[in-house]
Amino acid sequence: MASMEGELSPRSYFPIITWDDPACPARRVNICSFNIAKRLTGSTWNSDGNFNESHISYSANGNITALRRNRDNGGTVVQMDQLTYTYTGNQLTAVADAAPAAHKAGGFNDGNTGTDYSYNDNGYLKEDKNKGITEITYTRQDLPAQINFGTNNIKYTYSAGGGLMTVTYTGTNGFPNRTHQYVGELVFEGTTLKEIRHEYGRVLADAGNRYQYYLTDHLGNTRVVLQEDPAHFTVSATFEPDNLETESMQFMDYGEAPHIASSLFDHTGTSETGYALRLTNGETGPSRSVAVLPGDTVRMEVFAKYLDLGNKKTDPALMAIAMALAGGSSGGMGIDGGIIPQAQRVATENSSLADLLTGKQQNNEAPPAYLNYLFFDKEMNYIPIANGRRLYPDDRGSLRGWV
Repeated sequence: MASMEGELSPRSYFPIITWDDPACPARRVNICSFNIAKRLTGSTWNSDGNFNESHISYSANGNITALRRNRDNGGTVVQMDQLTYTYTGNQLTAVADAAPAAHKAGGFNDGNTGTDYSYNDNGYLKEDKNKGITEITYTRQDLPAQINFGTNNIKYTYSAGGGLMTVTYTGTNGFPNRTHQYVGELVFEGTTLKEIRHEYGRVLADAGNRYQYYLTDHLGNTRVVLQEDPAHFTVSATFEPDNLETESMQFMDYGEAPHIASSLFDHTGTSETGYALRLTNGETGPSRSVAVLPGDTVRMEVFAKYLDLGNKKTDPALMAIAMALAGGSSGGMGIDGGIIPQAQRVATENSSLADLLTGKQQNNEAPPAYLNYLFFDKEMNYIPIANGRRLYPDDRGSLRGWV
């Protein structure tokens, strides 16, 4: 999603454009500058230089004569456009791109050398060699009737009042062959309703009636398209060794609690034994910050397992002791992989080792465990709400929450 911020003034039009993307935690900012004639002179994309526009100049008639634009190339800023514009009077006749050939992808398509554009007697474009357009013909009302791309073409038909009725695409070698029909605000492809147009944008009828809204600048040009996007993003903490590097970058405090390896705790089924976290003495598990927008739904779930220390067959400390007595390495499988930390825990939580072996316990009830979630506004001010946690265990042996 994107939003525009900033007030209009005689010298500045939409000077700041901010972008909020659910897939990207960082807010993106595009800062534009204008000259006294209200023409764009440059734009800055954050501080990394990606997609910056600079060296924009104009002729005395107000026609753009030069522009440079950057893009990202695997984390490196490269120049994808270094454009020079040539005119005959006020008619653009050529655009040349002097950017490095290796980095032109994604920028202006300089598909021709020399004269790129030609016009008919009424001043309408009839040829664009950069786009492969060989001829454009017009109706008596100066509306485009046919655009030829070599042997491929696009044909337009209009009502007597000049309203668009059909657009037909005909061609070969991957060129689409289809016809769009325009009935008021409705657009059909064959007999299928494709979209519904309205004064603020359109509804994509063939994509689940998804809404799109157009934000325009002071000249009426569409600058931003806001779209309702029901995309789903899932992030999991499995604690499996193969996922360690990726997951540690997605969660805070990922490595603070001890990781244990035992099939008793395996929920994901992605490893031979399965890994989990051991949380004791008030330790907290990993956390994650998620940027949400109006209409977003966040679903959370944590799988937990509690072992009754009075059960000699499943007590984690007893498991570690038994493995050590059987010749297992202190660095091998088991709770934290060793006997010494377990013996220390037993000494502090139980009166003696004999008490552990006989299963002497004061309380056999599962301790409370919570999945907590907190809300903050865009200024990071805490927002108190009710039901901000889920108590373990529930009917699935997990902690769940959604907002």
